[in-house]
Order: sequence, then structure tokens, then C-alpha cells
Amino acid sequence: MGTATITITGAGNYIGTNTISFAILPKDIEITANSNTKVYDGTELTESSSFISLGALVSGHSYTVILTGTQINVGFSTNIASGATILDGSNNDVTSNYVISYIDGTLSVTPLAVTVTPDVLSKTYGELDPVLTFTLSATTSATLEVGGALTRSIGEDVGLYSIEQGTLTNTNYFITLISKNFTINPKTLTVTASDVTKVFDNQPAEVDGYSVVYEGFIQGEGPEDLGGSLLYAGSAVTAVNYGSYSITASGLTSENYTINYLPGILTIEIGLDTDLDGIPDLIDLDQDGDGFSNQEETLCGTDPRDAADVPADTDRDGNPDCIDADDDNDGVLDTEDVFPLDPTEWSDIDGDGIGDNSDTDVDGDGIPNQADTTPEGGTTPVAGVSDFDGDGISDDFDLDDDNDGLSDEVEAALGSNPKNIDSDQDGVTDGQEVTDGTDPTDACELVVSSQSIAEHTAIWDLADCDGDGILNAQELNIPTVRSDGMISLDSDLDGIPNFKDEDDDNDSVPTALEISLTGFVDTDGDGIMDHLDSDDDNDGVATALEVLLGSNYLSVDTDGDGVTDGQELQDGTGIKDERSLVRANQTITSSLALWDNKDFDGDGILNGFELDADSDQDKTPDYLDADDDGDGLPTKDEQADPNGDGNPSDA
Repeated sequence: MGTATITITGAGNYIGTNTISFAILPKDIEITANSNTKVYDGTELTESSSFISLGALVSGHSYTVILTGTQINVGFSTNIASGATILDGSNNDVTSNYVISYIDGTLSVTPLAVTVTPDVLSKTYGELDPVLTFTLSATTSATLEVGGALTRSIGEDVGLYSIEQGTLTNTNYFITLISKNFTINPKTLTVTASDVTKVFDNQPAEVDGYSVVYEGFIQGEGPEDLGGSLLYAGSAVTAVNYGSYSITASGLTSENYTINYLPGILTIEIGLDTDLDGIPDLIDLDQDGDGFSNQEETLCGTDPRDAADVPADTDRDGNPDCIDADDDNDGVLDTEDVFPLDPTEWSDIDGDGIGDNSDTDVDGDGIPNQADTTPEGGTTPVAGVSDFDGDGISDDFDLDDDNDGLSDEVEAALGSNPKNIDSDQDGVTDGQEVTDGTDPTDACELVVSSQSIAEHTAIWDLADCDGDGILNAQELNIPTVRSDGMISLDSDLDGIPNFKDEDDDNDSVPTALEISLTGFVDTDGDGIMDHLDSDDDNDGVATALEVLLGSNYLSVDTDGDGVTDGQELQDGTGIKDERSLVRANQTITSSLALWDNKDFDGDGILNGFELDADSDQDKTPDYLDADDDGDGLPTKDEQADPNGDGNPSDA
């Protein structure tokens, strides 16, 4: 910049000189500082470049400029341009030849995108919240840090609560919170059925007397905070006989508790047992064990609880004299027996006080019996002639003295009495017994329809051939061909008539024991008394097999799973295991409802909602599988039933 003088001298047609001065002015240029931007990374942002935004340098000139400005945190600052220096090609400073103006640039730091991922957190109902921890992540190698804390949505009941950003902040971050839930899991509440003890009274225990003990309530809560109704079940509910029985509780509900039921024990003590035979006096037909029933001793005036005080029993047939129609068991009813206590004598035709069996002159006509054709009242003496059966044939010549259809020789071989038409006093003549193929000397071996001797039949009817406490007559059936309308009954069709069969229904429980334990009852209501019924509970499993298996032959569903014992045998499932069954065969509605409301695998889901499924194909059905999906995490910890009502479908 400056003044220049130019002299022009004439030439040719021109002469003279002319001098002119010029002013050289500075050149205008504009230098602009470049702007810069970045995402926050904790380091300074600067920009050292610029450009000539207006005008241009003279060819061969170059410039430098001072740029000042930094930005670390999110925000904006100025990148200031100043102090430019312009050099020519020889590095001479020609800055003064320029008028320089400056335009500042901008330094911009934008927020770093940071993702906050809450950790998987939970607590058990009633506990204090843990610290809500988290993980920070971003596309930077810088150390990430934030202030404040996460929070969660309000609530203390069991369930899922959204985790919120709360006060978590950093002004240099654009924070994105990954959606996660905080879980409040149900607390385990143990409900234990209390043990109960009672003395045998032949009545079921009153359910009102049952109770439970709770363990696991949080401070300030109790049974009144539970839903549902407390129900009692188990073998104790119907138990009558002495022994030990299970008491199970169920029916309570809660969203905040996982209810675990533990059983109690009902103990029924035997009570008074005078003869120590294991049968309580209350149902013992012979309380003192002296061989005579309580009823017999009462009728005879002896003490049924004193084994030393027994009724008279002349013939020792177990039938006391006070009710024995034939005290001496000579086959003649006492009402017709002149000598009721002498088994060898029963008549005295001539009234001389000597029994006819030992009287040498039965009719007192002065003629010895062996010579009397009518020794039982004949009036015509025939010396040396006897006719026992009054058939007009002297015994010396009569091949069948008693006219029972058997010769005396045959009777001698059989051991029967040739002078008695019914040797064993069972009401069937000896001859008929041989025809029937029965033993004429055994009163308990006969064809009932062949009984034709009324007085002997009456005696036989009052006897008890098989010792089961039931008189022979009571073990017969109607209709019949016997004159009084009775025939032999063989309930179990084993070829042994009931009056001789110690186990009438062939169920492996002796008839006498069945009657002593339960009396005359019909458990299954099929019209057949238990002691005659081969399947007492009508569950399709013979009582004999149930005794062998150890199942309850008086219950159609021993294990209470809703499937009859008979069906379980067909299915091949556990007759005494309520966990082993075929669901489709649960036909007992009351047991089915209780079974459905149990939780065998303790996962918080009731059996009724886990049927017909094996989610992880491990051959263990879901209702028995504590880890339904086989992922190593128990189902109860996977919130399969968040509301805790046992039904996952309404979660």
C-alpha cells in the first residue's frame, strides 16, 4: 500500500512529459474459523482450520490465523479467529497490504447416547427393597458414570413393578432406560394341620375340632388376610376304627403367599378293651373273651366283663344252657328230654327213673327189651324178641334196626348209630346222608334240603358250624325245597356253604372278624352285607385283593385321587398313591375337586391347571414336575402364576 509516480515521455508525434501519482489501497479479505461438532466423550473439542470466506489473497501469498476456543461438555462455544499473518512468496510479512475481517466458528458437543439396563431384581413379599442396580453402556471407551438412583412404581403386593429412571442423570448423556420389571415374589406360608387324639367311640371325629398352625406371616398380618375357606380332608374325615389317620388342610388363597400345607395326624385310641383282644369293648361281641357273647351272658345273668363268671354249658358246645335247646347235646330238645343234663338218656317210657337207654325193660312190662317186640310200650310179652324200629321185624332178624335206610353192618362200618335214624342229629336221616354223599356222623356236613327230622333240624338251626357268630339258620337263603322254606347259601360259590365257611365271601377277612369289627353293615349299599360281599366297597377290586395290596377295602377310592381303586388297577396306576392316576378316569367328583386344588410339585400352580401336559418332554407330567420347562429354574420362581391363585391362565 502507498503512492506510485508514473512519468510519460512523448515520442514520435508527441513531445513533452506527464507525471501522475497513484494511491495503492489495502485489499479486503474475510477469514472464517471453521466450526466442529462431536458426541460427548469427555475430551476437549477444538478446531484449528479456517478458510477465506470473502476476497482472495494475492497469488503467492499465504496466511496463518490464531483460532481460540474449546468445548468439553454438552453445549456450544465460539471458535474465535484473530491475529492473522500474511506472507508473500519470500516470506515477507505483507499483512499491512490487507484489511482483514474475521468470522467466528462454532464448537458443538452433543449428548452421548447411554443405555441404562436395570439388573434382574426381585424380593420376597414383606422384605425391604434392595438397591436397584444397573449397567451403563454406550459406543465409547470413556468411563461412564451417572448420579442419582433408579426407582420403581409404587406397590408392595406380589406382582411386577416397572423400574423407572428416577433421579438417574448426567447432563452430558441422552439416557435411554431399558424396560425392566422389579418382581415381588410370594412369601411361603406353611399351614400345618394340628394333631388330634380321641378315644374310639365308633363315630367319626368332628371336623369342628380340627385346627391349623400358621408359620410365615409378615409382621401385622394373619389368617384374616387370606382368602378362601379352610377345608379339611384326608383319611381322618371318615375314620371310625382305632388307629392313625391323616388330616389334610386346603382351600385358602392369597396373592401374596404361596401356601404350603402339611398334614396332621388323627390318633384314635382303642379305649376300654377288657379282654385285651384288640377289639374295643364298644364293638366286642365277647368283651371278657370267655367264649360266650355279651348277649348270651346277659340272657343267662352272668357278667359279660368277667371271664370268671360264665354261664353253665353242660354239653360244652359253646351254647349256654339258658338258651341251649339241648343242654346235654343228646339230640333231644330239653322240652322233650326227661334227662336234659344227661347226654346218654332222654326218655323214661315207664317212668321208673331209669333212662330208657340203660333200662333193661323200657316199657316196664317185665319183659327185657331184647325179648320185647314192642319195648317202648308193648303189652304182649314175646320172650327174646326185640324190634327197635317197631317195624314188626325182630332185631335179631332186622338188617336195619332203626329203619334209616342203612343196614346195621353198613352203619357199623361208617361209625354211625344203627339204633338212631339220625346219628349226628343234623335233621337228615343216616340213609339220606349216604345217598347225598355226606357224613352221617358230622352234623355240619349235610344237604340242607334233605333235612326231614324237625326236632333235629331245630337243634341244628341254633348251632354255629363255622363259629362265625351267626347261627346256621341265619346263613341259609330263601326260596328252598326244605319244608320250612330254607336252603343252603354259598355266597362265594366256593363249594362250601356259608354255615360251614369261616369266610363266607372269600375276601380273606374271616366272617367272625368282619362282624366283630363293623357289625352287620352294607358299606357299598348294594344290598349285600359286608360279611357276604366279596367286594365290600364295590370299587371293582375284590376285598381279598385289597387286603393283599394293603388298600382300604371299605373305601372305593383309597388314595382320594378321584379314581376308583378298580379303575386304577386297570390303568396300572398307584391304588395308594394320589399322584399316580389317569386323569380321564377321575369319576368321583368330591375327590376330584380336592385333588385339583392340590399342588403336588409345589410350583404354585394347582394340579387342575397342569394336567395332560409335559412341557419339557421329560416324561414327568407338569403337575409333578417342579421345573415344567426343564430350564433349571423352578417353575414357582418363573412367575408362571403371578397372582398366586394357582391358576396361571388368569395371570
